Amino acid sequence: MKSGCADVRTRDNKRHGRIRIDKIAEMLKAEEPAPAKQFDNMYSKAFDPAAFFGDLKEEVKSAETNSKPAGKKASSGDDFSKKVNEIEAVLAKGGQWLSGANTPGAADAKALDSIKSGKIEPRVYPNAFGWYAMISKFSPAKLASLK
Repeated sequence: MKSGCADVRTRDNKRHGRIRIDKIAEMLKAEEPAPAKQFDNMYSKAFDPAAFFGDLKEEVKSAETNSKPAGKKASSGDDFSKKVNEIEAVLAKGGQWLSGANTPGAADAKALDSIKSGKIEPRVYPNAFGWYAMISKFSPAKLASLK
């Protein structure tokens, strides 16, 4: 090994001689099989969030702003969208609960009360949808104890 060479033999003990280590690495790399077509095919169909969601949030926001009549008072749908946007913003920073703890708290119960009337679009608000899917499973007694 001081000379940077190694004695190379086959499995049946046929001697190839002393070969430099970097040349051995090249020989082994050349023996590496090409990835299977199925492997490439699997990764070509892998989930790409950027391609899936695209500009969906911008489309929804522009549709919301374009559908509001000018000069009218905000409706309950506007309040729902505003509240869901707030929930999404808090959860996007990290964490599973609005309370910031490892368990739901008063903030989670209060937010659930304010958005019970609407449906959260999972493609637009993935964090808020996940939060709602969890918090909505709690019994009324448990939700009352959080307040």
